[in-house]
Amino acid sequence: MRRPVKAGETARNPERLSVGVSPEAIADCYKWKPRWKIGHSALCPWHVETHKPVYLYANTMKTLAIETTGRTGSVALLLSGDCVAERRLPAEARSAQSLTLCIKELFDREGWSPQEIDLVAVTRGPGSFTGLRIGIVTAKTIAYAVSAAIVGVNSLRALAAAAGGATPIWCVMDAQRDECYAAKFFPEEEEKPLREIETTTILAVDDWMKRLTPNDRVVGPLLTKLTDRLPKNVECLGEEFWMPRAGIVGQLAVEKFRDGEQEDIWQFVPDYYRKSAAEEKLIAP
Repeated sequence: MRRPVKAGETARNPERLSVGVSPEAIADCYKWKPRWKIGHSALCPWHVETHKPVYLYANTMKTLAIETTGRTGSVALLLSGDCVAERRLPAEARSAQSLTLCIKELFDREGWSPQEIDLVAVTRGPGSFTGLRIGIVTAKTIAYAVSAAIVGVNSLRALAAAAGGATPIWCVMDAQRDECYAAKFFPEEEEKPLREIETTTILAVDDWMKRLTPNDRVVGPLLTKLTDRLPKNVECLGEEFWMPRAGIVGQLAVEKFRDGEQEDIWQFVPDYYRKSAAEEKLIAP
């Protein structure tokens, strides 16, 4: 692992900067202009690690991204915010059985070592309770083992980012019981992050459908049950966009990390947005 630059110390490596420099100053120093467009990230090299002093890298940050909101999921490797490898977990095996094996195979294929990872990105919810727990426990274990930072990404925002486009988009996932997890996003400008018009919440499916307006776009795994029920003036995106992708999760995490955001590894838990059936039974009168 790279040794952190101590406060007041001059970095020996010109690609590492000491504490106390703003992202704008770093960008100017390297003649970079911060951009928000997913897939074209000009990384302002923040590196903030739990239990370590803040130190910054340029052009070298390696990210492992994990996405397990559904029955399976995907993993990806990113270099300075750009996805260099991505793999879907096998559909015939559950995430608990295949996740760590796929991560190892991806490392081996790209010639990366886990100790080189600076940031671990993971979907934090909403989604399958079991899938979220598996993904976040795995992410926290790896981050702790290699002293990497960890950043959680909203699953619905990852769907919206992958879809792109210039019109409002609803992202929906199945919450069971004729309910859905839903959030609405709008891409205000190409160089800015998605604006969340409707924050992530749980709605009855019928109530959510009443909120649809002409020219809205819709994406998400819930569409497997609803395609035939959507109004004709609403656009249903192609099935290839219905599940979050680890590569997009990684890019969103890098953008958050560049802004100084990261999780407390000891406090980080999934965003379930509701209690489990077992918990509800415990508190029932």
